[in-house]
Amino acid sequence: MALTPLSIQAAGLSDRGRHRVINEDSWISDTQLGLYAIADGMGGHGSGNVASDMATQVIQTIYKEASTTNHPADITDLVLRATKEANSKVFKANQASKKEPGNGMGTTLVGLYTPTFDNDSDTRSGFIFNVGDSRLYRYRNSQLTQLTEDHTLLREWQLNNRPGPAPPANIIMRAIGLFATVESDITPISLERGDLILMCSDGLSDMLSEAELTDILAAGKSGSMAALCDKLVHQANQNGGIDNITVIAATVT
Repeated sequence: MALTPLSIQAAGLSDRGRHRVINEDSWISDTQLGLYAIADGMGGHGSGNVASDMATQVIQTIYKEASTTNHPADITDLVLRATKEANSKVFKANQASKKEPGNGMGTTLVGLYTPTFDNDSDTRSGFIFNVGDSRLYRYRNSQLTQLTEDHTLLREWQLNNRPGPAPPANIIMRAIGLFATVESDITPISLERGDLILMCSDGLSDMLSEAELTDILAAGKSGSMAALCDKLVHQANQNGGIDNITVIAATVT
């Protein structure tokens, strides 16, 4: 008996946390497009919020315009173009404000694009894209795996055999909008029935250990994704809530 095509149930939630005056995160959860993304703005005085809004609006517009594309060979180019145009939009806004390259507002970006025309019964393909330190995790068979690489000075230090003292954890080496071009990691992914995908800003990942994340996902994966997001944000605030907290949880059924 043939399996029914895979579907995705998703929800998202954003909270300013316990210490920030405004929320500079933005997010997209569009199951019709198969597009899920989080942008964590930086720049202070509200400009981080502008940068994250710009980035998410640009990529959502591009994916909507390309929603009739049904040739897998085109998808990598689409993902690259969306990130490139988001970067260009924010960079040009910085230029208009007379900011030097490397200064001004910027944003991280992490997301998943899994085209809705892909209706294979056993798996569903897609692409992860990320710039900065917002993360995407997969919870599969009771195992939590981070599928993105943090673009931070600390991570570079770790990958280079930890020479000298550890650098601060919050120095980001790549961000949308600070320079005319940006390198985005793009990783193919094959989703399976039962997978749970978690995307988050560092306001969540800095507040919860992987053990805490695993426990919460294990307990909540069979329930509603909205309730799971609420639990994650609540726990991050309970643990300090030092930054804005944004999560998207998506289950593959």
